[in-house]
Amino acid sequence: MTGRKRLALFFSVVLAGLVMCPSLAQDSPVFSNFYRNPFLFNPAYAGFIDQQSVSINHRRQWLGIEGAPVSTIVSFHGPVNQKISVGANLINDTRGPLSTNTALLTFGYGLLFSSAEPGHRLNFGLSLGGGTNSIDFNDFSDALLVDPVVLGALDNTSFLDGAFGMHYQNGVFNLGVSLPSIFERQIAGQEGGFSQPVFQPSERYIVNASAAIIVADGWEVEPHALLRGYAEAPMQVEVMAVVHYNSMVRLGGSFRSGYGPVVVLGASLPAGLDFNYAYEPASNQVNNPVQGTHEIGLAYRWGDQKRSRKENSFIASRKKRSATSSLQERRAAIAAARREAQTTQKPVGSSGTNTRTAATPTRTKPLSVEERLLAEQRQREKAANANRTDTVRITETVRDTVVVVKEITRERNTVVQTPTQTPAGQ
Repeated sequence: MTGRKRLALFFSVVLAGLVMCPSLAQDSPVFSNFYRNPFLFNPAYAGFIDQQSVSINHRRQWLGIEGAPVSTIVSFHGPVNQKISVGANLINDTRGPLSTNTALLTFGYGLLFSSAEPGHRLNFGLSLGGGTNSIDFNDFSDALLVDPVVLGALDNTSFLDGAFGMHYQNGVFNLGVSLPSIFERQIAGQEGGFSQPVFQPSERYIVNASAAIIVADGWEVEPHALLRGYAEAPMQVEVMAVVHYNSMVRLGGSFRSGYGPVVVLGASLPAGLDFNYAYEPASNQVNNPVQGTHEIGLAYRWGDQKRSRKENSFIASRKKRSATSSLQERRAAIAAARREAQTTQKPVGSSGTNTRTAATPTRTKPLSVEERLLAEQRQREKAANANRTDTVRITETVRDTVVVVKEITRERNTVVQTPTQTPAGQ
C-alpha cells in the first residue's frame, strides 16, 4: 500500500470518528499567540486595546506530516464608544481532507463601575455566524469511495456557529470566561446539507486571567493563565509569562498540560504594526519525526482611543498616585509658606506701623532734597492709586494669578519628569 493510500485510509477512519462523535469536531484551533489577541477565543475582548485592530494568525502544526492541521484566522475588532464594541472573525481550519470555514460577527457591551474609572468595567460579547465543512477526495482511492461513511460526507455541510463571553477588567487585571462554541454541529451526515443547530453551550469553556507588572524601568512582566474545559476530553491548563522591554520587544514562554512547552516572541513595530511568533516543539504524543509547530501573527492598529487609556501596571498606578500626592503636598507647602510669611510680617505692623511703613525708615535717611523728592513721589503714587479704574485692578489680579499658575505648573512638571526621586525628597 502506497503512502498516499495509507494517508487516505487514516483520514477515512478519523472522518468516521468525527461523524460518530461530533463534539470532537467542535474543537476550534488553539493559538499560542492568544496573549496578544484574546478576542480569538472570547468575544467579550472586542475593543479591549481601545483602538481599531485587524490581525491575521497562521498556525502550521506538526511540520513533516502530510495533511497535518493548518489554521488561519483573520480578525477585526474595535470600540465604537465607551460602552459598545464590534468585531468579526474569519476562520479556516484544514485537517487532512477536511476543511472548515467559519465567519462570525461580534457585538460587545460594557458596564462601567464608575464613569471616572473607564478601566474598571464588565464586558459582554456575543458572536453569531455560520460555516461550512468540505472534504477533498482527490487523493482517495476508488475503493474508499464505496465506504458508506465517505459517501455520506460527499456533500458539504453548513452549520450555525456562535460564541459568548464575559470579561472583567480592573486596570491591568483581566479575568475572562467564554463559551467558544454554543451550538453542536455535525461534520457530515447521510444527506449532507444544513446541520440543524442544537444549543449546547456547556460543551466547551475557556477561563483566562492576566495582569501586567512593572519590575524595573522599561521592563514589564505579563503573566497569563488559561484553562480549557471539554465535555468529553481532559481539561487543559496553560500558564505563560512574557517579558516586555520598553513596550517594543518581548520574549516569553508557556507550558500547556498534556502537550509541552511553547516559546513566544514579538515586536511592536512603527506605524501601529505588531509582529508575533510562537514555536512549539513536537509533542511526545506524536511518534513520527516532525519539526514542531510554527505560528506567525501580524496585527495593525489605528484610530483614536475611545476610552481613557489604562495604566501599564498596578505599580505604575501607585507611582502616579504617589506623584500626584507629592504635587498636592508641594502646593500645600507653598501655600503654607506664603501664610507664614504674611504672619511673620504682622508683628511688625502691630508695633504701631504696617509693613510698608516699617520699611520706610531704611529708605528715608538721605539728604533733605531727596526727602522732598520722595514725598512728592509718594503723593503722585497716592493720586495714581486713587484714580485707578476697576479694569486695571482686574488686570493686576490676572497677572498675579498667572504667576501663581506658572509656579504650580513648574512644580508639577518637575514631579512628573522625576517620579522616582519623589520619595527620596519627602
